[in-house]
Amino acid sequence: MQLVLGAGGLALLAAAGLGRAESLSSVVAIHPPAVATRPTVEQARFIDRVGRVAQQLHASVGLPPSLVTAMAINETGWGSSELSARANNYFGIKAEVGDGTLGSMLYDTREVVDGRVVVVQARFRMYRSLEESVHDLGLFLHANPRYDAIWPRATDPRATARALAQAGYATDPEWATKLIVLLDGFGLDALDGPLWLPDWLWQSSRVWPAP
Repeated sequence: MQLVLGAGGLALLAAAGLGRAESLSSVVAIHPPAVATRPTVEQARFIDRVGRVAQQLHASVGLPPSLVTAMAINETGWGSSELSARANNYFGIKAEVGDGTLGSMLYDTREVVDGRVVVVQARFRMYRSLEESVHDLGLFLHANPRYDAIWPRATDPRATARALAQAGYATDPEWATKLIVLLDGFGLDALDGPLWLPDWLWQSSRVWPAP
């Protein structure tokens, strides 16, 4: 799983007046966002694209669309990672127990091992589309007993993020915190409602793509 915040996460820290040296936990504890941050046009399009697929597949995946979107942002750096570009793998799912719809590929990834960040080469699943990646996220989680504990709280994206981290979805100890920063900072909870209307939509009509 990707360790660092993508461009949007770093922009959120900058918007809060924080340097790279401050921990993400301090961002959440000391600087909770009062209102959702307005994303760039590219970020808004990414949120819209992933969010709509997550909404469409919500019943089969079982995770809140807001959390699925935050995971995709964090894992791909807003869709800029090589893994998402070449393999349509938006959630860092490895091919340890099965391939994706297009097989698998070797990819260098950063992991936290014994408290140290190391780069390791691992095999990751490949898909034909974002839709297949989101669908397989649900299959992967439901098929793995280690994630059984997340489902009773799956309506709460923040509790689910913490439960996924506790179950070992990512080696990054700050993984859940990064997702919560994205959920709060971009008002992604709006994706879990009947109508996707985040606070920042009202701030600039130029951000939202025409239907």
